[in-house]
Amino acid sequence: MSLISKHCRLFLIVALVFPGLAEAQAQSECDRGVCRYFVKDKRQISSPCEGSSLIVGYSQSSGATVIQCENTSGTADENPTLLFDRYEASHPAFEFVGGRFLTANAEDWELFQSEGIPDKFGPKPLCERGPRQPADGEFLIGVKRLRFGEDPDPPYCYDLYLINGNSNAWMVTSASGVALQPLSPQGFAKWKTLKEKLVSSVDTSPKGASASVKTLGTVVSDKAHLYASPEMTAITKMYLVKGDRVDILDESKRASEWIRIRYTAKSGKSIEKWVKTGDIETFGK
Repeated sequence: MSLISKHCRLFLIVALVFPGLAEAQAQSECDRGVCRYFVKDKRQISSPCEGSSLIVGYSQSSGATVIQCENTSGTADENPTLLFDRYEASHPAFEFVGGRFLTANAEDWELFQSEGIPDKFGPKPLCERGPRQPADGEFLIGVKRLRFGEDPDPPYCYDLYLINGNSNAWMVTSASGVALQPLSPQGFAKWKTLKEKLVSSVDTSPKGASASVKTLGTVVSDKAHLYASPEMTAITKMYLVKGDRVDILDESKRASEWIRIRYTAKSGKSIEKWVKTGDIETFGK
């Protein structure tokens, strides 16, 4: 079976034209608990991805989130990629150079192992086999590694990193077993503006979440500010007012005084954001 088979369901980085960030959430493609969307509108893109399009990928079962620049130079230093936890600012962030955001079913995983990672100049081999096939809510990051020696062909291979997305305490595992060095605060600072722009458009609710909502709530504060993630720096310009009714989607951060809610307006349009627990009174459905 060829790597370009139409049945191959891979989240590969390709140049697709999508509308602006305001429509990004509606353009998300999700499969097995992992979603992606492309941003092509350069007005929405800031450093370090200026001058290129980008992709946002994320797990629906954890805070594991990827921002990947699409500055394809054809070399190992293309596609700078940020991996971070959109829920927990205290969790380490990582930066990859020459990164590819990937996910695969069992059939695709076997192709990775036997034929390599699809690439614009033909499939490139894995530097080492493994680590294992992603489960639901997990994804891979493939990173180019230059090969040395006399006339190496191909000139690079791919290291695979498995992003364990089944809990908020997600982990990064490599086939080589080499531990990644977390990104320094100074290194993370260059991504801060872009990250804050994009994280608010990530739809974090699992597929079918509306059917599993078991708790409702009412806004009890005069003004309940909405946050893109459970941290004070993620405040948005949106807020709810006293008496507004909401669905409670996620109470896993209640110990930190955060809950995730869905508010549906009379027009039918809904928004999903984080609020402080003191702003909401909850009760059974």
